[in-house]
Amino acid sequence: MTLLFLTSNRIIRADFPSKGSSDLQQVWKAAAAPGATVSALAEAAYALGPANRARVWVLNSLSWTQIVTVPATKVGGLEGQELSSALSFEAEAMSGISPFDSMLGAVPAPAAAGDNSFWVTQLSAGELVLIEESLGAKGAKLLGIVHPGGLVRPWSSTGSAPAPQRVELWQDVVLTIDMPPGSAPQVNALSASPAREDWRLEAEQWFTSRGSHGSRSILSLEAVQPGGDESHEEICSLDDDATLRAWLTAWAIELSTRTPRAPLVKPLPKPMADSTRFAIGVGLTLIALAFCAGHSFWLQGRQKTLQIELVKAEQPAQQLQTKKAEADSLQLQVAQLKQQAASLRQLRNDWKESIKVERRRHAGLLQILVSSVPTELTLSSVDEQAGVLNISGLSVVPHLESFATNLAAGAEPLRWRYEPPRRRALNFADSGGPWLLDWTLPPITNVVETPTPPTAAR
Repeated sequence: MTLLFLTSNRIIRADFPSKGSSDLQQVWKAAAAPGATVSALAEAAYALGPANRARVWVLNSLSWTQIVTVPATKVGGLEGQELSSALSFEAEAMSGISPFDSMLGAVPAPAAAGDNSFWVTQLSAGELVLIEESLGAKGAKLLGIVHPGGLVRPWSSTGSAPAPQRVELWQDVVLTIDMPPGSAPQVNALSASPAREDWRLEAEQWFTSRGSHGSRSILSLEAVQPGGDESHEEICSLDDDATLRAWLTAWAIELSTRTPRAPLVKPLPKPMADSTRFAIGVGLTLIALAFCAGHSFWLQGRQKTLQIELVKAEQPAQQLQTKKAEADSLQLQVAQLKQQAASLRQLRNDWKESIKVERRRHAGLLQILVSSVPTELTLSSVDEQAGVLNISGLSVVPHLESFATNLAAGAEPLRWRYEPPRRRALNFADSGGPWLLDWTLPPITNVVETPTPPTAAR
Protein backbone atom coordinates (compact mmCIF):
# COMPACT_ATOMS: atom_id res chain seq x y z
CA MET A 1 0.00 0.00 0.00
CA THR A 2 1.13 3.54 -0.78
CA LEU A 3 -0.07 6.76 0.90
CA LEU A 4 0.28 10.13 -0.82
CA PHE A 5 -0.04 13.04 1.63
CA LEU A 6 -0.75 16.36 -0.11
CA THR A 7 -0.71 19.87 1.36
CA SER A 8 -0.32 23.28 -0.26
CA ASN A 9 3.36 23.41 0.83
CA ARG A 10 4.67 19.88 0.54
CA ILE A 11 4.03 16.40 -0.81
CA ILE A 12 4.87 13.11 0.88
CA ARG A 13 4.87 9.49 -0.28
CA ALA A 14 4.86 6.62 2.20
CA ASP A 15 5.17 2.95 1.19
CA PHE A 16 4.02 0.01 3.29
CA PRO A 17 5.05 -3.56 2.43
CA SER A 18 1.61 -5.15 2.65
CA LYS A 19 -2.01 -4.37 3.36
CA GLY A 20 -2.62 -3.66 7.02
CA SER A 21 1.06 -3.77 7.94
CA SER A 22 2.26 -1.29 10.55
CA ASP A 23 5.82 -1.50 9.25
CA LEU A 24 6.45 1.76 7.36
CA GLN A 25 8.92 0.88 4.62
CA GLN A 26 10.08 4.26 3.33
CA VAL A 27 9.02 7.95 3.25
CA TRP A 28 9.83 10.52 0.54
CA LYS A 29 9.25 14.27 0.99
CA ALA A 30 9.36 17.24 -1.36
CA ALA A 31 8.11 20.81 -1.58
CA ALA A 32 4.82 21.32 -3.41
CA ALA A 33 4.85 23.34 -6.61
CA PRO A 34 3.10 26.68 -5.96
CA GLY A 35 -0.39 26.84 -7.50
CA ALA A 36 -0.30 23.22 -8.68
CA THR A 37 -3.56 21.31 -9.03
CA VAL A 38 -4.40 18.36 -6.82
CA SER A 39 -3.86 15.94 -9.71
CA ALA A 40 -0.44 17.45 -10.40
CA LEU A 41 0.51 17.20 -6.72
CA ALA A 42 -0.59 13.55 -6.59
CA GLU A 43 1.40 12.70 -9.72
CA ALA A 44 4.48 14.47 -8.36
CA ALA A 45 4.15 12.76 -4.95
CA TYR A 46 3.92 9.31 -6.54
CA ALA A 47 6.95 10.09 -8.72
CA LEU A 48 9.06 10.59 -5.56
CA GLY A 49 9.36 6.80 -5.22
CA PRO A 50 9.68 3.87 -7.62
CA ALA A 51 6.92 3.24 -10.17
CA ASN A 52 5.29 -0.06 -9.23
CA ARG A 53 1.84 -1.60 -9.28
CA ALA A 54 0.95 -0.01 -5.95
CA ARG A 55 -2.49 0.40 -4.44
CA VAL A 56 -2.69 4.10 -3.59
CA TRP A 57 -4.65 6.14 -1.06
CA VAL A 58 -4.41 9.93 -1.35
CA LEU A 59 -4.54 11.96 1.90
CA ASN A 60 -5.57 15.28 0.38
CA SER A 61 -5.68 18.16 2.87
CA LEU A 62 -6.96 20.42 0.05
CA SER A 63 -10.25 18.52 -0.10
CA TRP A 64 -13.29 20.18 1.46
CA THR A 65 -14.50 18.47 4.63
CA GLN A 66 -17.23 19.53 7.05
CA ILE A 67 -20.23 18.34 9.08
CA VAL A 68 -23.40 18.73 6.96
CA THR A 69 -26.76 18.72 8.77
CA VAL A 70 -30.01 18.30 6.83
CA PRO A 71 -33.65 17.63 7.82
CA ALA A 72 -34.32 13.93 8.15
CA THR A 73 -37.23 14.20 5.70
CA LYS A 74 -34.84 15.19 2.89
CA VAL A 75 -32.57 12.17 3.10
CA GLY A 76 -34.81 9.59 4.76
CA GLY A 77 -34.43 6.22 3.03
CA LEU A 78 -31.59 7.38 0.75
CA GLU A 79 -28.31 5.53 0.52
CA GLY A 80 -25.36 5.06 -1.79
CA GLN A 81 -25.24 7.32 -4.84
CA GLU A 82 -28.68 8.81 -4.13
CA LEU A 83 -27.52 9.99 -0.69
CA SER A 84 -24.27 11.38 -2.13
CA SER A 85 -26.20 13.36 -4.76
CA ALA A 86 -28.56 14.83 -2.14
CA LEU A 87 -25.65 15.83 0.12
CA SER A 88 -23.82 17.39 -2.86
CA PHE A 89 -26.71 19.81 -3.34
CA GLU A 90 -26.77 20.62 0.39
CA ALA A 91 -22.99 21.17 0.54
CA GLU A 92 -22.74 23.35 -2.60
CA ALA A 93 -23.33 26.61 -0.72
CA MET A 94 -20.45 25.84 1.69
CA SER A 95 -17.94 24.05 -0.55
CA GLY A 96 -18.55 25.96 -3.79
CA ILE A 97 -18.41 22.66 -5.72
CA SER A 98 -21.21 22.14 -8.23
CA PRO A 99 -23.32 19.06 -7.43
CA PHE A 100 -23.05 18.12 -11.10
CA ASP A 101 -19.22 17.96 -10.81
CA SER A 102 -19.03 16.49 -7.33
CA MET A 103 -17.58 13.32 -5.86
CA LEU A 104 -18.47 12.91 -2.22
CA GLY A 105 -17.89 10.56 0.67
CA ALA A 106 -20.00 10.65 3.84
CA VAL A 107 -20.33 8.87 7.18
CA PRO A 108 -23.16 9.44 9.69
CA ALA A 109 -22.58 11.85 12.56
CA PRO A 110 -24.68 12.56 15.70
CA ALA A 111 -27.52 15.05 15.15
CA ALA A 112 -30.44 16.63 16.98
CA ALA A 113 -33.93 15.10 16.77
CA GLY A 114 -35.51 15.61 13.36
CA ASP A 115 -32.14 16.10 11.62
CA ASN A 116 -29.49 13.89 10.08
CA SER A 117 -25.81 14.88 10.17
CA PHE A 118 -22.99 13.55 8.02
CA TRP A 119 -19.24 14.03 8.08
CA VAL A 120 -18.59 14.83 4.43
CA THR A 121 -15.48 15.04 2.24
CA GLN A 122 -15.97 16.48 -1.25
CA LEU A 123 -13.87 17.27 -4.31
CA SER A 124 -14.33 17.86 -8.03
CA ALA A 125 -15.14 14.81 -10.11
CA GLY A 126 -12.77 16.10 -12.79
CA GLU A 127 -9.86 16.18 -10.33
CA LEU A 128 -10.63 12.62 -9.25
CA VAL A 129 -10.54 11.42 -12.85
CA LEU A 130 -7.23 13.20 -13.52
CA ILE A 131 -5.64 11.69 -10.39
CA GLU A 132 -6.82 8.22 -11.34
CA GLU A 133 -5.55 8.56 -14.91
CA SER A 134 -2.14 9.97 -13.90
CA LEU A 135 -1.56 7.16 -11.38
CA GLY A 136 -2.89 4.55 -13.78
CA ALA A 137 -0.41 5.69 -16.43
CA LYS A 138 2.39 4.75 -13.99
CA GLY A 139 0.89 1.32 -13.24
CA ALA A 140 -0.65 2.27 -9.88
CA LYS A 141 -4.28 1.85 -8.85
CA LEU A 142 -6.14 4.61 -6.99
CA LEU A 143 -8.18 3.16 -4.12
CA GLY A 144 -9.64 6.47 -2.99
CA ILE A 145 -9.14 9.96 -1.60
CA VAL A 146 -9.66 10.97 2.02
CA HIS A 147 -9.09 14.18 3.95
CA PRO A 148 -6.19 13.51 6.37
CA GLY A 149 -8.07 15.11 9.25
CA GLY A 150 -10.27 13.27 11.73
CA LEU A 151 -8.36 10.00 12.17
CA VAL A 152 -10.43 8.16 14.80
CA ARG A 153 -7.60 5.82 15.79
CA PRO A 154 -5.44 6.51 18.88
CA TRP A 155 -1.74 6.93 18.07
CA SER A 156 1.35 8.35 19.68
CA SER A 157 4.84 9.18 18.47
CA THR A 158 6.42 9.10 21.94
CA GLY A 159 5.45 5.61 23.05
CA SER A 160 3.20 6.94 25.80
CA ALA A 161 -0.54 6.32 26.01
CA PRO A 162 -2.41 8.25 23.28
CA ALA A 163 -4.58 11.17 24.44
CA PRO A 164 -8.33 10.43 24.20
CA GLN A 165 -8.97 13.98 22.95
CA ARG A 166 -7.38 15.51 19.88
CA VAL A 167 -7.67 18.84 18.07
CA GLU A 168 -6.37 18.95 14.50
CA LEU A 169 -5.52 22.28 12.83
CA TRP A 170 -5.59 22.10 9.05
CA GLN A 171 -5.32 24.84 6.45
CA ASP A 172 -9.02 25.75 6.38
CA VAL A 173 -10.73 23.63 9.04
CA VAL A 174 -10.37 22.68 12.71
CA LEU A 175 -11.41 19.12 13.61
CA THR A 176 -12.02 17.81 17.14
CA ILE A 177 -11.88 14.07 17.85
CA ASP A 178 -13.16 12.52 21.07
CA MET A 179 -12.20 8.87 21.68
CA PRO A 180 -13.38 7.98 25.21
CA PRO A 181 -12.51 4.42 26.30
CA GLY A 182 -15.43 2.04 25.82
CA SER A 183 -17.49 4.48 23.70
CA ALA A 184 -17.78 5.20 20.01
CA PRO A 185 -15.44 7.96 18.82
CA GLN A 186 -16.90 11.16 17.42
CA VAL A 187 -15.54 13.79 15.02
CA ASN A 188 -16.68 17.41 14.79
CA ALA A 189 -15.71 20.26 12.46
CA LEU A 190 -15.58 23.62 14.24
CA SER A 191 -16.88 26.81 12.67
CA ALA A 192 -13.85 28.74 13.93
CA SER A 193 -10.88 29.36 11.62
CA PRO A 194 -7.55 27.65 12.42
CA ALA A 195 -5.80 30.99 11.86
CA ARG A 196 -7.58 32.57 14.86
CA GLU A 197 -7.41 31.70 18.53
CA ASP A 198 -11.20 31.45 19.02
CA TRP A 199 -11.05 27.79 18.00
CA ARG A 200 -9.79 26.99 21.51
CA LEU A 201 -12.98 28.20 23.18
CA GLU A 202 -15.23 26.39 20.71
CA ALA A 203 -13.21 23.17 21.07
CA GLU A 204 -13.41 23.36 24.88
CA GLN A 205 -17.19 23.90 24.71
CA TRP A 206 -17.61 20.89 22.42
CA PHE A 207 -15.58 18.53 24.64
CA THR A 208 -17.47 19.81 27.70
CA SER A 209 -20.88 19.24 26.04
CA ARG A 210 -19.93 15.60 25.54
CA GLY A 211 -18.86 15.23 29.17
CA SER A 212 -15.41 14.26 27.92
CA HIS A 213 -12.42 14.45 30.22
CA GLY A 214 -8.79 13.47 29.89
CA SER A 215 -5.58 14.50 28.22
CA ARG A 216 -5.64 16.31 24.91
CA SER A 217 -3.24 16.53 21.98
CA ILE A 218 -3.07 19.17 19.28
CA LEU A 219 -1.94 18.16 15.80
CA SER A 220 -0.92 20.88 13.36
CA LEU A 221 0.68 21.36 9.98
CA GLU A 222 3.94 23.18 9.56
CA ALA A 223 2.20 26.47 8.64
CA VAL A 224 -0.19 26.56 11.62
CA GLN A 225 1.10 26.56 15.17
CA PRO A 226 -1.18 26.65 18.25
CA GLY A 227 -0.76 29.40 20.83
CA GLY A 228 -1.89 30.14 24.37
CA ASP A 229 -1.37 28.13 27.51
CA GLU A 230 -0.15 24.71 26.34
CA SER A 231 0.82 23.25 29.74
CA HIS A 232 -2.02 20.68 29.68
CA GLU A 233 -1.76 19.86 25.98
CA GLU A 234 0.55 17.66 23.95
CA ILE A 235 1.64 19.61 20.86
CA CYS A 236 2.32 17.48 17.76
CA SER A 237 3.47 18.83 14.42
CA LEU A 238 3.73 16.91 11.19
CA ASP A 239 7.02 18.72 10.63
CA ASP A 240 8.45 16.27 13.18
CA ASP A 241 9.60 13.06 11.45
CA ALA A 242 8.61 10.73 14.31
CA THR A 243 5.13 12.30 14.52
CA LEU A 244 4.71 12.06 10.75
CA ARG A 245 5.70 8.37 10.67
CA ALA A 246 3.41 7.43 13.58
CA TRP A 247 0.51 9.35 12.03
CA LEU A 248 1.00 7.81 8.55
CA THR A 249 1.19 4.33 10.08
CA ALA A 250 -2.07 4.89 11.97
CA TRP A 251 -3.75 6.01 8.73
CA ALA A 252 -2.41 2.93 6.87
CA ILE A 253 -3.88 0.63 9.53
CA GLU A 254 -7.24 2.45 9.46
CA LEU A 255 -7.47 2.35 5.66
CA SER A 256 -6.66 -1.38 5.70
CA THR A 257 -9.76 -2.19 7.74
CA ARG A 258 -12.94 -3.44 6.07
CA THR A 259 -14.85 -0.22 6.87
CA PRO A 260 -12.56 2.76 7.54
CA ARG A 261 -14.20 5.31 9.86
CA ALA A 262 -13.78 8.31 7.58
CA PRO A 263 -15.61 9.72 4.53
CA LEU A 264 -13.90 8.09 1.55
CA VAL A 265 -14.15 9.39 -2.01
CA LYS A 266 -13.66 6.40 -4.30
CA PRO A 267 -13.35 6.33 -8.11
CA LEU A 268 -16.36 5.17 -10.05
CA PRO A 269 -16.15 1.60 -11.43
CA LYS A 270 -14.60 1.61 -14.90
CA PRO A 271 -16.71 0.26 -17.76
CA MET A 272 -15.37 -2.82 -19.53
CA ALA A 273 -12.94 -2.01 -22.33
CA ASP A 274 -14.23 -2.41 -25.89
CA SER A 275 -11.47 -4.89 -26.74
CA THR A 276 -12.30 -7.05 -23.73
CA ARG A 277 -15.99 -6.86 -24.52
CA PHE A 278 -15.29 -7.86 -28.15
CA ALA A 279 -13.07 -10.79 -27.11
CA ILE A 280 -15.71 -12.09 -24.68
CA GLY A 281 -18.40 -11.75 -27.35
CA VAL A 282 -16.33 -13.65 -29.94
CA GLY A 283 -15.49 -16.40 -27.45
CA LEU A 284 -19.11 -16.87 -26.41
CA THR A 285 -20.19 -16.89 -30.06
CA LEU A 286 -17.68 -19.64 -30.96
CA ILE A 287 -18.75 -21.72 -27.96
CA ALA A 288 -22.39 -21.32 -28.92
CA LEU A 289 -21.70 -22.28 -32.55
CA ALA A 290 -19.80 -25.40 -31.50
CA PHE A 291 -22.55 -26.43 -29.13
CA CYS A 292 -25.26 -25.80 -31.73
CA ALA A 293 -23.39 -27.79 -34.41
CA GLY A 294 -22.91 -30.81 -32.15
CA HIS A 295 -26.47 -30.63 -30.94
CA SER A 296 -27.75 -30.39 -34.52
CA PHE A 297 -25.93 -33.59 -35.61
CA TRP A 298 -27.28 -35.45 -32.60
CA LEU A 299 -30.81 -34.23 -33.26
CA GLN A 300 -30.73 -35.33 -36.91
CA GLY A 301 -29.87 -38.92 -35.99
CA ARG A 302 -32.35 -38.95 -33.16
CA GLN A 303 -35.07 -37.51 -35.39
CA LYS A 304 -34.82 -40.36 -37.93
CA THR A 305 -35.12 -42.98 -35.17
CA LEU A 306 -38.09 -41.25 -33.58
CA GLN A 307 -39.92 -40.89 -36.90
CA ILE A 308 -39.81 -44.67 -37.48
CA GLU A 309 -40.98 -45.38 -33.93
CA LEU A 310 -43.69 -42.74 -34.23
CA VAL A 311 -45.22 -44.28 -37.36
CA LYS A 312 -45.49 -47.65 -35.63
CA ALA A 313 -46.95 -46.15 -32.47
CA GLU A 314 -49.49 -43.96 -34.29
CA GLN A 315 -51.27 -46.78 -36.19
CA PRO A 316 -53.40 -48.06 -33.26
CA ALA A 317 -53.97 -44.50 -32.14
CA GLN A 318 -55.27 -43.50 -35.58
CA GLN A 319 -57.73 -46.38 -35.60
CA LEU A 320 -58.91 -45.49 -32.12
CA GLN A 321 -59.28 -41.86 -33.16
CA THR A 322 -61.51 -42.85 -36.09
CA LYS A 323 -63.82 -44.89 -33.85
CA LYS A 324 -63.88 -42.13 -31.31
CA ALA A 325 -64.88 -39.59 -33.97
CA GLU A 326 -67.76 -41.82 -35.05
CA ALA A 327 -68.95 -42.21 -31.46
CA ASP A 328 -68.71 -38.45 -30.89
CA SER A 329 -70.80 -37.84 -34.01
CA LEU A 330 -73.53 -40.18 -32.79
CA GLN A 331 -73.49 -38.58 -29.34
CA LEU A 332 -73.84 -35.16 -30.94
CA GLN A 333 -76.86 -36.30 -32.94
CA VAL A 334 -78.48 -37.73 -29.81
CA ALA A 335 -77.87 -34.48 -27.94
CA GLN A 336 -79.37 -32.44 -30.80
CA LEU A 337 -82.48 -34.66 -30.84
CA LYS A 338 -82.87 -34.25 -27.06
CA GLN A 339 -82.52 -30.49 -27.38
CA GLN A 340 -85.09 -30.41 -30.18
CA ALA A 341 -87.56 -32.45 -28.12
CA ALA A 342 -87.12 -30.11 -25.14
CA SER A 343 -87.68 -27.07 -27.36
CA LEU A 344 -90.86 -28.58 -28.81
CA ARG A 345 -92.19 -29.30 -25.32
CA GLN A 346 -91.48 -25.72 -24.26
CA LEU A 347 -93.16 -24.41 -27.42
CA ARG A 348 -96.26 -26.48 -26.69
CA ASN A 349 -96.44 -25.12 -23.15
CA ASP A 350 -95.99 -21.55 -24.40
CA TRP A 351 -98.79 -21.99 -26.93
CA LYS A 352 -101.12 -23.35 -24.28
CA GLU A 353 -100.36 -20.41 -22.04
CA SER A 354 -100.84 -17.92 -24.88
CA ILE A 355 -104.24 -19.37 -25.80
CA LYS A 356 -105.27 -19.29 -22.16
CA VAL A 357 -104.24 -15.64 -21.79
CA GLU A 358 -105.89 -14.61 -25.07
CA ARG A 359 -109.17 -16.09 -23.87
CA ARG A 360 -109.23 -13.96 -20.74
CA ARG A 361 -107.15 -10.84 -21.47
CA HIS A 362 -109.86 -8.67 -23.06
CA ALA A 363 -112.42 -9.59 -20.39
CA GLY A 364 -109.79 -8.94 -17.75
CA LEU A 365 -108.98 -5.54 -19.31
CA LEU A 366 -112.62 -4.45 -19.22
CA GLN A 367 -112.87 -5.54 -15.61
CA ILE A 368 -109.78 -3.43 -14.72
CA LEU A 369 -111.18 -0.39 -16.52
CA VAL A 370 -114.60 -0.70 -14.87
CA SER A 371 -113.12 -1.00 -11.40
CA SER A 372 -110.29 1.55 -11.78
CA VAL A 373 -111.64 4.47 -13.87
CA PRO A 374 -111.97 7.47 -11.48
CA THR A 375 -114.76 10.06 -11.67
CA GLU A 376 -112.28 12.63 -13.01
CA LEU A 377 -111.75 10.54 -16.17
CA THR A 378 -114.18 9.81 -19.00
CA LEU A 379 -113.01 7.13 -21.44
CA SER A 380 -113.70 7.97 -25.07
CA SER A 381 -112.28 4.90 -26.83
CA VAL A 382 -110.64 1.51 -26.22
CA ASP A 383 -109.34 -0.37 -29.25
CA GLU A 384 -106.58 -2.78 -30.25
CA GLN A 385 -104.63 -2.72 -33.49
CA ALA A 386 -101.97 -5.35 -34.30
CA GLY A 387 -101.86 -6.31 -30.64
CA VAL A 388 -101.28 -2.68 -29.47
CA LEU A 389 -103.94 -1.50 -27.02
CA ASN A 390 -105.00 2.18 -27.31
CA ILE A 391 -107.02 3.85 -24.55
CA SER A 392 -108.20 7.48 -24.86
CA GLY A 393 -110.07 9.64 -22.41
CA LEU A 394 -110.81 13.15 -21.15
CA SER A 395 -109.71 14.10 -17.60
CA VAL A 396 -110.34 17.17 -15.48
CA VAL A 397 -106.97 16.64 -13.75
CA PRO A 398 -103.59 16.20 -15.53
CA HIS A 399 -102.37 13.25 -13.43
CA LEU A 400 -104.21 10.05 -12.45
CA GLU A 401 -101.70 8.21 -10.28
CA SER A 402 -104.14 5.67 -8.83
CA PHE A 403 -105.59 4.77 -12.22
CA ALA A 404 -102.10 4.52 -13.73
CA THR A 405 -100.93 2.22 -10.93
CA ASN A 406 -103.95 -0.09 -11.24
CA LEU A 407 -103.73 -0.16 -15.04
CA ALA A 408 -99.99 -0.98 -14.97
CA ALA A 409 -100.47 -3.74 -12.38
CA GLY A 410 -103.37 -5.30 -14.22
CA ALA A 411 -102.01 -4.99 -17.77
CA GLU A 412 -98.74 -6.84 -17.21
CA PRO A 413 -100.34 -10.24 -16.35
CA LEU A 414 -102.49 -9.79 -19.49
CA ARG A 415 -99.28 -9.27 -21.52
CA TRP A 416 -99.56 -5.57 -22.16
CA ARG A 417 -96.69 -3.30 -21.16
CA TYR A 418 -97.81 -0.11 -19.48
CA GLU A 419 -96.36 3.17 -20.76
CA PRO A 420 -97.09 6.72 -19.45
CA PRO A 421 -99.91 8.52 -21.34
CA ARG A 422 -99.52 11.38 -23.76
CA ARG A 423 -101.18 14.52 -22.40
CA ARG A 424 -102.62 17.45 -24.30
CA ALA A 425 -104.19 20.37 -22.44
CA LEU A 426 -107.36 21.78 -24.07
CA ASN A 427 -107.07 25.04 -22.04
CA PHE A 428 -110.84 25.53 -21.54
CA ALA A 429 -110.32 26.34 -17.89
CA ASP A 430 -107.88 28.63 -16.09
CA SER A 431 -105.96 25.59 -14.84
CA GLY A 432 -105.36 24.47 -18.45
CA GLY A 433 -107.89 21.62 -18.41
CA PRO A 434 -109.49 19.52 -19.37
CA TRP A 435 -106.73 17.21 -20.61
CA LEU A 436 -106.87 14.67 -23.40
CA LEU A 437 -105.01 11.51 -22.29
CA ASP A 438 -103.89 8.71 -24.65
CA TRP A 439 -102.41 5.44 -23.37
CA THR A 440 -100.61 3.10 -25.73
CA LEU A 441 -99.87 -0.37 -24.30
CA PRO A 442 -97.72 -2.52 -26.60
CA PRO A 443 -97.94 -6.30 -26.23
CA ILE A 444 -95.43 -8.34 -24.26
CA THR A 445 -94.33 -11.03 -26.67
CA ASN A 446 -92.41 -14.24 -26.05
CA VAL A 447 -91.00 -15.27 -29.40
CA VAL A 448 -90.38 -19.00 -29.54
CA GLU A 449 -88.58 -20.31 -32.58
CA THR A 450 -89.29 -23.84 -33.68
CA PRO A 451 -85.93 -25.65 -33.69
CA THR A 452 -84.73 -27.14 -36.96
CA PRO A 453 -84.09 -30.87 -36.69
CA PRO A 454 -80.53 -32.03 -37.53
CA THR A 455 -79.84 -33.72 -40.86
CA ALA A 456 -79.37 -37.10 -39.28
CA ALA A 457 -82.82 -36.94 -37.69
CA ARG A 458 -84.82 -36.01 -40.86
